Amino acid sequence: MRGWLIGTVIVIAAMAEPVTALACSPSCGGLVPRGTAEAPAHLPANGVFVTPPYTTSATDFTIVRTRAGASETLTIPFEYRGVLITDVRPGDRLVVSVMSSCTSSIDSTVIEVTAEAPLPTVLGVLEVEASRPTPVAVWDNRGGCTSDLASTAAPFTVTLDASVEPWRDALTETVLVDDAPWWGANDARVAPRFVFTACEPRLESQAGGPDLRLGAHRLRVQGSLRGLEGTFVSNEETFHLDCASGASCSAAAPTHRPLRGPWLLALASIAGALGRMRGRARS
Repeated sequence: MRGWLIGTVIVIAAMAEPVTALACSPSCGGLVPRGTAEAPAHLPANGVFVTPPYTTSATDFTIVRTRAGASETLTIPFEYRGVLITDVRPGDRLVVSVMSSCTSSIDSTVIEVTAEAPLPTVLGVLEVEASRPTPVAVWDNRGGCTSDLASTAAPFTVTLDASVEPWRDALTETVLVDDAPWWGANDARVAPRFVFTACEPRLESQAGGPDLRLGAHRLRVQGSLRGLEGTFVSNEETFHLDCASGASCSAAAPTHRPLRGPWLLALASIAGALGRMRGRARS
């Protein structure tokens, strides 16, 4: 009986082990901008620039251009930085393909060409929230992909200027903190976009730094268009990183699966067995 109880407890413990906060896997990347037949990307005729996956075979780009109902296949020599497609008109539909050495298959994207548009001169309006202590999932090479780091995070948003809208699928953004590029973690539990710093020493296995100092910083976001020259920025905002803004900065406890279904039945079996054992002992 004792052996059966121990075995049951082990099974329940295994079923109730912590859930990994975020999963990760190596990505092969893909042609950018990303579009499908059902949801094509859109680029102005004066900026149809396509970036290949970061792992490709050095083969030509193949372009199937459909114009006024007629299709034509074109080829452009491969360039690792990407290719500017110039022989286009508003209304053209392009299917751009290249061989990916990561997947050993053809990678494709679908683009609809829109009217030429002036280049933006301003990115939009930046707003930064007050920082708040929160666990942030950072890269951890111990085998679980990520682990929580006690941190303080300042979420931010950028409302794009109307001049950027025609170029949305060509837009790349760089976050600048104190005039230096800053690359942080990606954790949707915190906010879609945020700047953060650690509130406790990192484990040796945790990456994602270097950490910012606590206190005041300046933040702005710089925009650019793939394949085209020039940059345009948002307004600049000052924000503070504070680990003690009214809440504990310790990382949240691991999330556990709730006990339900067969687990509750197993617990009920244990409780019944323990009751019977106590009854025999009294008799």
